[in-house]
Amino acid sequence: MKLICSFLLLSMCWLPLFAQEEQRCGFYSSPEEKKKYAYFFDFQEKLNQEIEKRKETTAFARTEADILTIPVIVHVIHNGEPVGTGTNISAAQIKTQIDVLNEDFSNNNPYKNRTVEQFKSVADDSGIRFVLASLDPDGKVLPERGIHRVRSPNGKRVWLSSDEFDSEIKPSTIWDVAKYLNIWTIDSLRLGGSVGLGYSSFPNLSGLEGIPQTNIGNSRTDGVVIRHNRFGSAGKIDVPQLPKTGIYSYGRTTTHEVGHFFGLLHPFEGYSCAVDGDFCPDTPFTSTEASGCNLSQVRCNTLSMVQNYMDYARDTCMTLFTKDQIRRMRTVLQVSPTRLALTQSNVVSSADKILSNKVLIYPNPADRQLRITAPDMQLKNYQIYNLSGQQLTSEKFDEFSDAIDVSRLGSGMYLLQIETNKGIAVKKIIIQR
Repeated sequence: MKLICSFLLLSMCWLPLFAQEEQRCGFYSSPEEKKKYAYFFDFQEKLNQEIEKRKETTAFARTEADILTIPVIVHVIHNGEPVGTGTNISAAQIKTQIDVLNEDFSNNNPYKNRTVEQFKSVADDSGIRFVLASLDPDGKVLPERGIHRVRSPNGKRVWLSSDEFDSEIKPSTIWDVAKYLNIWTIDSLRLGGSVGLGYSSFPNLSGLEGIPQTNIGNSRTDGVVIRHNRFGSAGKIDVPQLPKTGIYSYGRTTTHEVGHFFGLLHPFEGYSCAVDGDFCPDTPFTSTEASGCNLSQVRCNTLSMVQNYMDYARDTCMTLFTKDQIRRMRTVLQVSPTRLALTQSNVVSSADKILSNKVLIYPNPADRQLRITAPDMQLKNYQIYNLSGQQLTSEKFDEFSDAIDVSRLGSGMYLLQIETNKGIAVKKIIIQR
Protein backbone atom coordinates (compact mmCIF):
# COMPACT_ATOMS: atom_id res chain seq x y z
CA MET A 1 0.00 0.00 0.00
CA LYS A 2 1.27 3.46 -0.82
CA LEU A 3 1.84 5.66 2.21
CA ILE A 4 0.93 9.23 1.27
CA CYS A 5 2.82 12.33 2.54
CA SER A 6 5.71 12.48 4.95
CA PHE A 7 3.40 11.37 7.78
CA LEU A 8 2.90 8.20 5.74
CA LEU A 9 6.46 8.08 4.40
CA LEU A 10 5.63 9.78 1.11
CA SER A 11 4.82 13.37 0.43
CA MET A 12 2.02 13.71 -2.12
CA CYS A 13 1.01 17.21 -3.10
CA TRP A 14 -2.29 17.63 -4.90
CA LEU A 15 -5.23 19.77 -5.91
CA PRO A 16 -8.75 19.12 -7.15
CA LEU A 17 -8.66 18.56 -10.90
CA PHE A 18 -10.94 21.45 -11.76
CA ALA A 19 -10.10 23.75 -8.83
CA GLN A 20 -8.43 27.05 -9.57
CA GLU A 21 -6.18 27.09 -6.52
CA GLU A 22 -3.69 24.28 -5.91
CA GLN A 23 -3.00 22.75 -2.52
CA ARG A 24 0.38 21.54 -1.34
CA CYS A 25 -0.42 18.10 0.00
CA GLY A 26 -3.00 15.32 0.44
CA PHE A 27 -2.85 12.97 3.40
CA TYR A 28 -4.74 10.55 5.61
CA SER A 29 -5.25 12.07 9.05
CA SER A 30 -8.10 10.10 10.63
CA PRO A 31 -7.50 8.71 14.14
CA GLU A 32 -7.62 5.22 12.66
CA GLU A 33 -4.87 6.01 10.17
CA LYS A 34 -2.70 7.69 12.84
CA LYS A 35 -3.02 4.62 15.06
CA LYS A 36 -2.21 2.32 12.13
CA TYR A 37 1.05 4.15 11.49
CA ALA A 38 2.09 4.59 15.12
CA TYR A 39 5.42 2.99 14.26
CA PHE A 40 6.28 6.20 12.41
CA PHE A 41 6.56 8.07 15.69
CA ASP A 42 8.70 5.25 17.13
CA PHE A 43 11.11 5.87 14.27
CA GLN A 44 11.12 9.59 14.92
CA GLU A 45 12.02 9.01 18.57
CA LYS A 46 15.02 6.96 17.49
CA LEU A 47 16.06 9.62 15.00
CA ASN A 48 15.62 12.34 17.61
CA GLN A 49 17.88 10.44 20.03
CA GLU A 50 20.53 10.20 17.33
CA ILE A 51 20.27 13.93 16.66
CA GLU A 52 20.65 14.76 20.36
CA LYS A 53 23.89 12.76 20.47
CA ARG A 54 25.29 14.87 17.64
CA LYS A 55 24.16 18.28 18.79
CA GLU A 56 27.27 19.01 20.84
CA THR A 57 29.58 18.40 17.89
CA THR A 58 27.49 19.85 15.06
CA ALA A 59 28.95 23.10 13.76
CA PHE A 60 26.91 25.45 11.62
CA ALA A 61 29.73 27.70 10.46
CA ARG A 62 30.27 25.70 7.29
CA THR A 63 33.74 25.24 5.84
CA GLU A 64 34.42 23.88 2.38
CA ALA A 65 35.04 20.42 3.90
CA ASP A 66 31.57 20.45 5.50
CA ILE A 67 29.76 20.90 2.20
CA LEU A 68 27.93 17.74 1.11
CA THR A 69 27.35 17.63 -2.65
CA ILE A 70 24.38 15.71 -4.05
CA PRO A 71 24.48 14.73 -7.76
CA VAL A 72 21.13 15.04 -9.54
CA ILE A 73 19.71 13.38 -12.62
CA VAL A 74 16.44 14.82 -13.95
CA HIS A 75 14.34 12.34 -15.94
CA VAL A 76 12.20 14.50 -18.21
CA ILE A 77 9.15 12.37 -19.04
CA HIS A 78 7.63 14.15 -22.04
CA ASN A 79 4.89 13.74 -24.63
CA GLY A 80 7.08 14.11 -27.70
CA GLU A 81 7.17 17.92 -27.88
CA PRO A 82 10.30 19.70 -29.13
CA VAL A 83 12.88 20.32 -26.42
CA GLY A 84 11.99 23.40 -24.42
CA THR A 85 8.24 23.22 -24.98
CA GLY A 86 5.42 21.70 -22.98
CA THR A 87 6.44 18.72 -20.85
CA ASN A 88 9.83 18.47 -22.60
CA ILE A 89 11.24 21.23 -20.43
CA SER A 90 14.47 23.01 -21.30
CA ALA A 91 17.89 22.62 -19.73
CA ALA A 92 17.61 26.29 -18.73
CA GLN A 93 14.41 25.64 -16.77
CA ILE A 94 16.06 22.67 -15.05
CA LYS A 95 19.08 24.77 -14.14
CA THR A 96 16.85 27.34 -12.44
CA GLN A 97 15.54 24.57 -10.16
CA ILE A 98 19.07 23.52 -9.20
CA ASP A 99 19.84 27.18 -8.47
CA VAL A 100 16.74 27.41 -6.24
CA LEU A 101 17.74 24.26 -4.34
CA ASN A 102 21.22 25.65 -3.73
CA GLU A 103 19.85 29.01 -2.61
CA ASP A 104 17.33 27.44 -0.26
CA PHE A 105 19.64 24.84 1.26
CA SER A 106 22.46 27.40 1.73
CA ASN A 107 20.20 30.00 3.42
CA ASN A 108 20.64 32.36 0.47
CA ASN A 109 17.02 32.57 -0.62
CA PRO A 110 16.50 35.94 -2.38
CA TYR A 111 13.57 36.62 -0.01
CA LYS A 112 15.47 35.80 3.20
CA ASN A 113 15.47 39.44 4.32
CA ARG A 114 11.68 39.09 4.68
CA THR A 115 12.04 36.34 7.30
CA VAL A 116 10.18 37.27 10.47
CA GLU A 117 12.69 38.76 12.91
CA GLN A 118 11.78 36.25 15.61
CA PHE A 119 12.92 33.35 13.41
CA LYS A 120 16.08 34.75 11.80
CA SER A 121 18.29 33.33 14.56
CA VAL A 122 17.22 29.73 13.85
CA ALA A 123 17.61 29.94 10.06
CA ASP A 124 20.89 28.44 8.83
CA ASP A 125 22.94 26.97 6.00
CA SER A 126 22.43 23.22 5.69
CA GLY A 127 25.80 22.63 4.07
CA ILE A 128 24.00 20.59 1.38
CA ARG A 129 24.54 21.49 -2.28
CA PHE A 130 23.15 20.10 -5.53
CA VAL A 131 24.84 19.69 -8.87
CA LEU A 132 23.66 18.16 -12.13
CA ALA A 133 25.45 14.87 -12.83
CA SER A 134 28.16 14.77 -15.50
CA LEU A 135 28.18 11.04 -16.26
CA ASP A 136 25.55 8.49 -17.20
CA PRO A 137 25.47 5.02 -15.54
CA ASP A 138 27.97 3.71 -18.12
CA GLY A 139 30.46 6.43 -17.26
CA LYS A 140 29.90 8.39 -20.47
CA VAL A 141 29.65 12.18 -20.43
CA LEU A 142 26.02 13.25 -20.70
CA PRO A 143 25.20 15.36 -23.77
CA GLU A 144 22.95 17.47 -21.52
CA ARG A 145 24.38 17.73 -18.05
CA GLY A 146 22.08 16.07 -15.50
CA ILE A 147 19.24 15.41 -17.97
CA HIS A 148 17.71 12.15 -19.22
CA ARG A 149 14.85 12.70 -21.68
CA VAL A 150 12.29 9.91 -22.01
CA ARG A 151 9.19 9.95 -24.18
CA SER A 152 6.12 8.74 -22.26
CA PRO A 153 4.79 5.33 -23.30
CA ASN A 154 3.30 5.57 -26.80
CA GLY A 155 3.63 9.35 -26.57
CA LYS A 156 0.57 9.47 -24.34
CA ARG A 157 0.04 11.93 -21.54
CA VAL A 158 1.37 10.62 -18.21
CA TRP A 159 -1.67 10.73 -15.96
CA LEU A 160 -0.87 8.12 -13.35
CA SER A 161 -1.28 7.63 -9.63
CA SER A 162 1.90 7.49 -7.55
CA ASP A 163 1.53 3.70 -7.28
CA GLU A 164 1.23 3.40 -11.05
CA PHE A 165 4.14 5.76 -11.65
CA ASP A 166 6.31 3.82 -9.18
CA SER A 167 5.50 0.50 -10.85
CA GLU A 168 5.24 1.49 -14.53
CA ILE A 169 7.64 4.40 -15.13
CA LYS A 170 10.28 4.48 -12.42
CA PRO A 171 11.75 0.96 -12.81
CA SER A 172 12.58 1.49 -16.50
CA THR A 173 14.02 4.99 -16.07
CA ILE A 174 15.65 5.11 -12.63
CA TRP A 175 19.44 5.39 -12.33
CA ASP A 176 21.55 4.00 -9.48
CA VAL A 177 20.02 5.47 -6.30
CA ALA A 178 23.38 5.26 -4.53
CA LYS A 179 24.92 7.59 -7.12
CA TYR A 180 22.11 9.91 -8.21
CA LEU A 181 19.26 11.82 -6.63
CA ASN A 182 16.63 10.79 -9.17
CA ILE A 183 14.07 13.49 -9.97
CA TRP A 184 11.30 12.93 -12.48
CA THR A 185 9.40 15.77 -14.14
CA ILE A 186 6.06 14.66 -15.55
CA ASP A 187 2.90 15.91 -17.21
CA SER A 188 0.55 15.20 -14.34
CA LEU A 189 -0.12 12.96 -11.35
CA ARG A 190 -3.45 11.47 -10.33
CA LEU A 191 -4.50 11.08 -6.72
CA GLY A 192 -8.04 9.79 -6.88
CA GLY A 193 -9.83 12.51 -8.82
CA SER A 194 -7.17 15.13 -8.09
CA VAL A 195 -3.87 16.35 -9.53
CA GLY A 196 -0.65 16.10 -7.54
CA LEU A 197 2.17 18.64 -7.46
CA GLY A 198 4.76 16.04 -6.51
CA TYR A 199 5.90 13.42 -4.01
CA SER A 200 9.08 11.97 -2.53
CA SER A 201 10.28 8.67 -1.12
CA PHE A 202 11.57 8.50 2.44
CA PRO A 203 15.19 7.55 3.23
CA ASN A 204 16.33 4.11 4.21
CA LEU A 205 17.70 4.59 7.74
CA SER A 206 19.06 1.15 8.51
CA GLY A 207 21.08 2.55 11.43
CA LEU A 208 17.83 3.54 13.15
CA GLU A 209 14.86 1.35 13.97
CA GLY A 210 11.21 1.94 13.16
CA ILE A 211 10.57 2.11 9.39
CA PRO A 212 9.24 -1.05 7.69
CA GLN A 213 11.64 -1.91 4.90
CA THR A 214 8.76 -2.41 2.45
CA ASN A 215 7.59 1.20 2.67
CA ILE A 216 10.71 3.20 1.92
CA GLY A 217 12.43 4.17 -1.30
CA ASN A 218 14.29 1.28 -2.91
CA SER A 219 16.44 0.67 -5.97
CA ARG A 220 13.36 0.82 -8.22
CA THR A 221 11.47 3.74 -6.66
CA ASP A 222 13.76 6.05 -4.64
CA GLY A 223 13.56 9.71 -5.62
CA VAL A 224 11.37 12.77 -6.15
CA VAL A 225 8.56 13.33 -8.67
CA ILE A 226 7.45 16.87 -9.64
CA ARG A 227 4.97 18.21 -12.20
CA HIS A 228 6.79 19.87 -15.10
CA ASN A 229 4.97 23.17 -14.50
CA ARG A 230 6.08 23.28 -10.84
CA PHE A 231 9.76 22.60 -11.55
CA GLY A 232 12.06 25.61 -11.86
CA SER A 233 11.57 29.27 -11.05
CA ALA A 234 9.55 31.96 -12.79
CA GLY A 235 11.86 34.43 -11.08
CA LYS A 236 14.79 33.19 -13.16
CA ILE A 237 13.31 32.26 -16.55
CA ASP A 238 10.38 33.22 -18.78
CA VAL A 239 8.43 30.14 -19.87
CA PRO A 240 4.64 29.78 -20.27
CA GLN A 241 4.29 26.97 -17.73
CA LEU A 242 5.87 29.06 -14.95
CA PRO A 243 3.74 32.21 -14.63
CA LYS A 244 5.23 34.96 -12.50
CA THR A 245 1.86 35.37 -10.80
CA GLY A 246 1.72 31.70 -9.81
CA ILE A 247 1.82 30.70 -6.15
CA TYR A 248 3.74 27.47 -6.86
CA SER A 249 5.95 28.54 -9.78
CA TYR A 250 9.16 29.53 -7.97
CA GLY A 251 10.68 26.11 -7.31
CA ARG A 252 9.68 25.56 -3.68
CA THR A 253 7.67 22.39 -4.37
CA THR A 254 10.97 20.69 -5.18
CA THR A 255 12.67 22.21 -2.12
CA HIS A 256 9.80 20.89 0.03
CA GLU A 257 9.94 17.39 -1.47
CA VAL A 258 13.74 17.16 -1.28
CA GLY A 259 13.34 18.06 2.39
CA HIS A 260 11.20 14.91 2.72
CA PHE A 261 13.83 12.97 0.75
CA PHE A 262 16.29 13.89 3.52
CA GLY A 263 13.88 12.92 6.29
CA LEU A 264 12.05 16.15 7.16
CA LEU A 265 8.39 16.22 8.19
CA HIS A 266 5.64 18.80 8.04
CA PRO A 267 5.68 20.99 11.18
CA PHE A 268 1.95 20.37 11.61
CA GLU A 269 2.25 16.56 11.46
CA GLY A 270 -0.12 15.13 14.04
CA TYR A 271 -2.50 18.12 13.82
CA SER A 272 -2.31 18.78 17.56
CA CYS A 273 -0.90 21.52 19.76
CA ALA A 274 0.23 18.75 22.12
CA VAL A 275 2.44 17.05 19.50
CA ASP A 276 5.82 18.16 18.16
CA GLY A 277 4.81 17.27 14.63
CA ASP A 278 8.25 17.37 12.99
CA PHE A 279 10.38 16.54 16.06
CA CYS A 280 12.34 19.76 15.58
CA PRO A 281 12.21 21.84 18.80
CA ASP A 282 12.97 25.11 17.02
CA THR A 283 9.86 24.94 14.80
CA PRO A 284 6.81 26.12 16.80
CA PHE A 285 4.02 23.68 17.60
CA THR A 286 1.16 23.95 15.14
CA SER A 287 -2.06 22.06 14.59
CA THR A 288 -2.81 23.27 11.05
CA GLU A 289 -0.92 23.95 7.85
CA ALA A 290 -0.16 27.46 6.62
CA SER A 291 -1.54 28.99 3.44
CA GLY A 292 -0.82 32.19 1.56
CA CYS A 293 1.67 34.34 3.46
CA ASN A 294 0.11 35.65 6.67
CA LEU A 295 3.25 36.38 8.72
CA SER A 296 1.22 37.35 11.78
CA GLN A 297 -0.68 34.07 11.85
CA VAL A 298 -0.92 32.50 15.33
CA ARG A 299 -1.26 28.76 15.79
CA CYS A 300 -1.15 26.92 19.13
CA ASN A 301 -0.98 30.29 20.91
CA THR A 302 2.33 31.20 19.32
CA LEU A 303 3.52 33.00 16.20
CA SER A 304 3.55 30.56 13.29
CA MET A 305 6.64 29.84 11.23
CA VAL A 306 4.69 30.00 7.99
CA GLN A 307 7.89 30.72 6.02
CA ASN A 308 9.35 27.27 6.71
CA TYR A 309 9.97 25.25 3.55
CA MET A 310 8.16 22.26 5.04
CA ASP A 311 4.88 24.12 5.59
CA TYR A 312 2.38 25.08 2.87
CA ALA A 313 2.81 28.82 2.30
CA ARG A 314 3.14 30.10 -1.25
CA ASP A 315 6.54 29.81 -2.91
CA THR A 316 7.59 33.46 -2.56
CA CYS A 317 6.79 33.34 1.15
CA MET A 318 9.09 30.44 2.05
CA THR A 319 12.55 31.43 3.30
CA LEU A 320 14.09 28.99 5.80
CA PHE A 321 15.13 25.64 7.15
CA THR A 322 15.87 25.71 10.89
CA LYS A 323 18.95 24.47 12.72
CA ASP A 324 17.14 21.44 14.09
CA GLN A 325 15.80 20.58 10.65
CA ILE A 326 19.37 20.81 9.37
CA ARG A 327 20.60 18.51 12.14
CA ARG A 328 17.93 16.01 11.11
CA MET A 329 18.92 16.13 7.43
CA ARG A 330 22.62 15.84 8.11
CA THR A 331 21.99 12.94 10.48
CA VAL A 332 20.07 11.18 7.70
CA LEU A 333 23.00 11.82 5.36
CA GLN A 334 25.25 10.08 7.89
CA VAL A 335 23.12 7.07 8.84
CA SER A 336 21.07 6.25 5.73
CA PRO A 337 23.13 3.99 3.43
CA THR A 338 21.72 5.37 0.19
CA ARG A 339 21.85 8.98 1.34
CA LEU A 340 25.43 8.60 2.61
CA ALA A 341 26.39 7.00 -0.70
CA LEU A 342 25.09 10.06 -2.57
CA THR A 343 27.61 12.27 -0.80
CA GLN A 344 30.41 9.97 -2.02
CA SER A 345 29.19 9.52 -5.60
CA ASN A 346 31.69 10.11 -8.41
CA VAL A 347 29.20 10.79 -11.22
CA VAL A 348 30.03 14.48 -10.93
CA SER A 349 33.51 14.68 -9.52
CA SER A 350 35.10 12.16 -11.90
CA ALA A 351 33.94 13.94 -15.03
CA ASP A 352 34.68 17.35 -13.61
CA LYS A 353 38.13 16.30 -12.47
CA ILE A 354 39.09 14.95 -15.90
CA LEU A 355 37.91 18.04 -17.70
CA SER A 356 38.99 20.47 -15.01
CA ASN A 357 42.58 19.22 -15.25
CA LYS A 358 42.59 20.21 -18.92
CA VAL A 359 41.22 23.71 -18.30
CA LEU A 360 43.80 26.14 -16.93
CA ILE A 361 43.19 29.53 -15.36
CA TYR A 362 45.73 32.25 -14.66
CA PRO A 363 46.71 34.21 -12.72
CA ASN A 364 45.35 32.54 -9.59
CA PRO A 365 45.23 34.34 -7.15
CA ALA A 366 43.88 37.11 -9.34
CA ASP A 367 43.14 40.79 -8.87
CA ARG A 368 40.99 42.13 -11.72
CA GLN A 369 41.00 39.56 -14.51
CA LEU A 370 41.30 35.81 -15.11
CA ARG A 371 42.30 34.19 -18.38
CA ILE A 372 41.26 30.70 -19.52
CA THR A 373 43.25 28.14 -21.50
CA ALA A 374 41.16 25.22 -22.75
CA PRO A 375 42.90 23.31 -25.57
CA ASP A 376 40.58 21.88 -28.26
CA MET A 377 37.51 23.19 -26.45
CA GLN A 378 34.96 25.88 -27.18
CA LEU A 379 34.19 28.10 -24.20
CA LYS A 380 30.43 28.67 -23.84
CA ASN A 381 29.59 30.35 -20.54
CA TYR A 382 30.64 30.58 -16.91
CA GLN A 383 29.20 31.06 -13.44
CA ILE A 384 30.94 32.18 -10.26
CA TYR A 385 29.67 30.97 -6.86
CA ASN A 386 30.67 31.78 -3.33
CA LEU A 387 31.34 28.90 -0.94
CA SER A 388 27.75 29.09 0.33
CA GLY A 389 26.52 28.07 -3.11
CA GLN A 390 25.15 31.49 -4.06
CA GLN A 391 25.56 32.37 -7.73
CA LEU A 392 27.25 35.74 -8.09
CA THR A 393 27.89 35.96 -11.82
CA SER A 394 26.63 34.22 -14.96
CA GLU A 395 27.97 35.31 -18.35
CA LYS A 396 28.58 34.00 -21.84
CA PHE A 397 32.10 34.00 -23.23
CA ASP A 398 32.72 36.48 -25.99
CA GLU A 399 33.60 34.68 -29.23
CA PHE A 400 36.99 36.39 -29.34
CA SER A 401 37.83 36.48 -25.64
CA ASP A 402 39.00 34.01 -23.01
CA ALA A 403 39.03 36.55 -20.16
CA ILE A 404 36.80 36.88 -17.10
CA ASP A 405 36.35 40.14 -15.24
CA VAL A 406 36.60 39.57 -11.46
CA SER A 407 37.13 43.18 -10.46
CA ARG A 408 33.79 43.38 -8.67
CA LEU A 409 34.43 40.38 -6.44
CA GLY A 410 35.71 40.87 -2.92
CA SER A 411 38.85 39.16 -1.66
CA GLY A 412 38.36 35.47 -0.91
CA MET A 413 37.83 32.02 -2.43
CA TYR A 414 35.17 31.26 -5.07
CA LEU A 415 34.12 28.44 -7.36
CA LEU A 416 34.28 29.06 -11.10
CA GLN A 417 32.13 26.77 -13.27
CA ILE A 418 33.00 26.81 -16.97
CA GLU A 419 30.81 25.18 -19.61
CA THR A 420 32.60 24.00 -22.73
CA ASN A 421 31.49 21.98 -25.74
CA LYS A 422 32.99 18.93 -24.00
CA GLY A 423 31.43 19.35 -20.59
CA ILE A 424 31.75 21.30 -17.36
CA ALA A 425 34.95 22.28 -15.58
CA VAL A 426 34.96 23.53 -12.00
CA LYS A 427 37.90 25.48 -10.63
CA LYS A 428 38.68 27.15 -7.33
CA ILE A 429 39.75 30.75 -7.70
CA ILE A 430 41.18 33.19 -5.19
CA ILE A 431 40.70 36.95 -5.42
CA GLN A 432 43.47 38.76 -3.63
CA ARG A 433 44.00 42.49 -3.35
